Amino acid sequence: MKNYYIEYAHKRLQGWKAPLLSIITGQFGDIPSETLFKRMADFGYTGLELACGACENPNDPLQCHFDVQLALKDDGYCAAKRAQLEKYGLDCYAVSNHCVGQGVLDQIDSRNLTVIPPRLHGDGSPETVWKNCAQEMIDTAWAAAKFGAKVVTGFTGSSIWPYLYSFPPVPQSWIDDGFKLLAERWTPILDEFQKAGVKFALEVHPTEIAFDIHSARMALEALDYHPAFVFNFDPSHFVHQSIDPIEFINEFSKQISHTHMKDVVLKTASGRNGILGGHLPFAARGRGWDFVSVGRGDVDFYGIRRALEEAKTVWFKDVYAAFANVGNDAQGYDAVRAALDKTADFHWEKGYRDILDSRTNNEKTFWEGVQEAIAKHEANPGSGEAREEVSDAIFALKHSFELPLSVEWEDSTMLRWVGAEESFRFVEALVAPPSDVDFDGQFGKAD
Repeated sequence: MKNYYIEYAHKRLQGWKAPLLSIITGQFGDIPSETLFKRMADFGYTGLELACGACENPNDPLQCHFDVQLALKDDGYCAAKRAQLEKYGLDCYAVSNHCVGQGVLDQIDSRNLTVIPPRLHGDGSPETVWKNCAQEMIDTAWAAAKFGAKVVTGFTGSSIWPYLYSFPPVPQSWIDDGFKLLAERWTPILDEFQKAGVKFALEVHPTEIAFDIHSARMALEALDYHPAFVFNFDPSHFVHQSIDPIEFINEFSKQISHTHMKDVVLKTASGRNGILGGHLPFAARGRGWDFVSVGRGDVDFYGIRRALEEAKTVWFKDVYAAFANVGNDAQGYDAVRAALDKTADFHWEKGYRDILDSRTNNEKTFWEGVQEAIAKHEANPGSGEAREEVSDAIFALKHSFELPLSVEWEDSTMLRWVGAEESFRFVEALVAPPSDVDFDGQFGKAD
């Protein structure tokens, strides 16, 4: 994001940085790391969501996108992989392990074995695949922690997806048992994620245990709102189900820790094409919907960007409420500090306390800036300037973290290199710092 306009912004926006703009590498799994990293950096991406197991040349480990077992066993692998990213000015906030996660809860058949690494097949029995995939997801948590990734995106699978349409009639007990099985198999995995300090972000998606708003709530409840279980928000999977993605953000703003920018187009206006797809492959004539390059479909990315920004207001609601109760005598800041601590602890994976304040010339973080501003007001209890400084510091802290936006590119009608670059340009133009003024309040202020 070009910052040529920042010189005109209010001082509390001087430290704003654009969100990490990434692309998930799974759809480019046949491209060696070095080639892929350079190409994506040339397009302008500032990060990559590395796909576990994507490896064209297993004899050259650094050409794999991310190797879980090497990360655990080879003490130099993670540093070398980070150096490879940094060579092209890239960061990595999340790694992806979708297919292995799918194997934890699915009714295993030959389709799963085509996407799960052969070393996890064992004797091919469902029990063996479930067990091996569960252990691999635990290993992924610890590998991600060692690598410095905050989130693992992926799937859970679903033992009850085949019962989506209730005929022959599906007993409610079967559905209940499916969510109990989710808790049984995934709680031990999530416990390890919690120990590792990494979140598992389920991509809410058809064929998963959570595929819409209602089932997502059921999954959270089944897992007793496990602190390591969050969502990877991907609007494309809602739109073709006629679900409003913004309603998902409003419902689960506290559980969204990663975002996919992926688009979909609906083709049902003729009345002949249905949302179930008709057993037609992608791009086939008569199919009711298709994934398309970002910006070419029916996803309201502008509304989504605004909704994600507004979600941060939800996170800071208690902070602002406590600050509003602080009088000119500077009493009540203990409540502000407590609310800030609670917010940071809840969103610890976002590293609020560690983000450097680029407005300053020293190594102070936004977090430290808030604490210093509070101390200044306490030392000068009636100073309007000091109180305003606290307000600015809280504002800066709130906006100092931008949820990474990760393109997931799919479009059967377009060369993927063209689509990847086009998608970056669309997302780059979408992001902007928040407003720092009351627009109507500016009338009459011009010289």
